[in-house]
Amino acid sequence: MSLVVAVSENRSPEECARELRASVGALEPSLVVFFASPVFDAERLGAALAKEFGKVPSIGCSTAGEITTGRMLKNSVVLMAFDRGSIEEAFVRTLDGKLDESVEVDRAASALAGDVGRPLARLSPERYVGLVLHDGTNTAEERVMDRLCQLTNVPFVGGSAGDGFAFKGTVVFENFRPCPGKTALCLMRPTRPFAILKTQSFKVLPRTLTATEVDVDKRTVKRFNGRPAAAEYAAQLGVPVSEAPKHFLAHPVGVVVGDNEPFVRAPARFEGDDMVFYCQLAEGVTANLLESTPDIVEQTREDLAAALAKFGPCSGIIDFDCVLRMMTIESLKLSEAYGRVFESVPTIGFNTYGESYIGHINQTATMLLLG
Repeated sequence: MSLVVAVSENRSPEECARELRASVGALEPSLVVFFASPVFDAERLGAALAKEFGKVPSIGCSTAGEITTGRMLKNSVVLMAFDRGSIEEAFVRTLDGKLDESVEVDRAASALAGDVGRPLARLSPERYVGLVLHDGTNTAEERVMDRLCQLTNVPFVGGSAGDGFAFKGTVVFENFRPCPGKTALCLMRPTRPFAILKTQSFKVLPRTLTATEVDVDKRTVKRFNGRPAAAEYAAQLGVPVSEAPKHFLAHPVGVVVGDNEPFVRAPARFEGDDMVFYCQLAEGVTANLLESTPDIVEQTREDLAAALAKFGPCSGIIDFDCVLRMMTIESLKLSEAYGRVFESVPTIGFNTYGESYIGHINQTATMLLLG
């Protein structure tokens, strides 16, 4: 067995870590990936995991809900341990998302290049893949991902740490050490093929919104199509401005690429005439209004089944699943059904404050499939 999934719902960080290590058994990890509810004290949990697993490369973060094989959970730690039969080598580095992101990404990339022995620009995207976990409250995701994409063709996939809707402070872990305010990068070389699946449950509507005035740093659109953003969004929906926020979950906007594929930007709130998003929309970018489709569970099941049919045997899935999707799933009382989507493949994942794949997106499940 080249990977093992472990789960603990024990509220004691020390007992939780012991249970997780016992579940891993005789496997000698070359990498540990874990996602932990914010009910756990990060310092105690990190220290306990380090004691149990020793000097093993690891990456993890706090969550807004956890996912494991066949189940959606709260107040747990889910963990996947790999041996060298699955992940030949892995290196973890952090960067400070509160400083100059380009400088910080360059520094982290240089450190990873030293670890692997080659510049990231020279690594094969068929042989290497990266995980990226961001602090979910410092709004650095776009700048970090933009710079990463400039430095390497290696795909990095991941999400932003959560804190159970508190929006006060999230944490990522580097080699079991909690690092609030930072982004953690894990560069790894799997022994077998891998693939990335992005799925969302929206229909692209023939109604467009061009961001004509933007405060990028605040993720705020001031004007769509030359009109005040809140009023234009409401007009595209055909509802009064006062009613429009009720439609945010069902009608986000999407930057459409390729074969009608939306990269979702979810609205957060109106501020006067302005519209604040959970992801950036750059000035001049045209997005389409989206409409949620009725069965998020069936759409995810179909997309995963199609990906697995094409990919072949899959030993594990790491799933980065937006907290806004979780809100929809819970409102429809579909949590058990959604968990069962992942019952046939060893899986861990978490509900994120946004997903990372090429850029920063929302209301999406982004998964790393491992052969």
